[in-house]
Amino acid sequence: MAAPARFRLRVALGYLSFALASFGLSLYLTFDYSLLIPRLSRALSQATGSEVSIANLEGYRLSGFRIRDLKLASPGPAPEGAAKSALTVDQLTLRLQLLPLLLGQRALTFSARLAGGALQGSLSQKGQQGRIALQIQGLTLDRISLEPWLGPGSLRLGGKLDGKVGLTSEELKNPAKWAGGIEATWGAGKIYPFKAKGIPIEEIVYRTGTLKLEIKEGAAQLETLKLEGPDLPISVRGNLSLRAPFAQSILDISGTVEASPAYKEKMPLLNGLLPPEQKFTYTGTVENLASLVRTQ
Repeated sequence: MAAPARFRLRVALGYLSFALASFGLSLYLTFDYSLLIPRLSRALSQATGSEVSIANLEGYRLSGFRIRDLKLASPGPAPEGAAKSALTVDQLTLRLQLLPLLLGQRALTFSARLAGGALQGSLSQKGQQGRIALQIQGLTLDRISLEPWLGPGSLRLGGKLDGKVGLTSEELKNPAKWAGGIEATWGAGKIYPFKAKGIPIEEIVYRTGTLKLEIKEGAAQLETLKLEGPDLPISVRGNLSLRAPFAQSILDISGTVEASPAYKEKMPLLNGLLPPEQKFTYTGTVENLASLVRTQ
């Protein structure tokens, strides 16, 4: 090819590249992201099993989204005379990593502000195999509702939560394929008043809480679950067979619980609920266990 022809080709390719880049940039700057809210809401609803509402959606750094005022609520109508409780995420940022796409891998980073704290992590997937990493920093448990997953009247906790999650899987959508670990600690707080088998239980104060869970092929070993404090120290160990949805996961646990003399004096009916020798066992679904202790 003669030099003038090659020069004209390069000029043409340059103009074409510039035109495509300009078109992409103008599309990014002018695109109405609110059009994506219904589709994104449906996807999040299917992923979380809850009702989802999004107040605002905008682009973020060419390959990402930023969601503001995201609410997750339990499906169905609220109990009569009660407002529907929801988990509110003040801001959620999602960004697709472009370089891994060239290697046939999808990688997503995310961060969220909620409940006075923050979440930060990543999700990567190649074929069916995937990996999730998550850091939890300073979430105020009083501001987090479990109702979207465990139903109305779920137990409420107080305190500040920190932790980390690391999971790998041959099939991320299937909890039975998960492997990895979950660790969490939370500081001084309380369990809000609730009912156990219909009997009102007063507020339970604790100083610290710890959780350690090791997972292999969907079978989780609960190595540590402890609440330490002046009222009702609890220690639990056992196994958890993960299912989807999480409420249908199967627990096989045992533990100890011992009320202090001061708490027994405040709660005289407690003696009828405490197990013999302060030891207990439970086998059944997470949903069934949650139904035994409700706030209403």
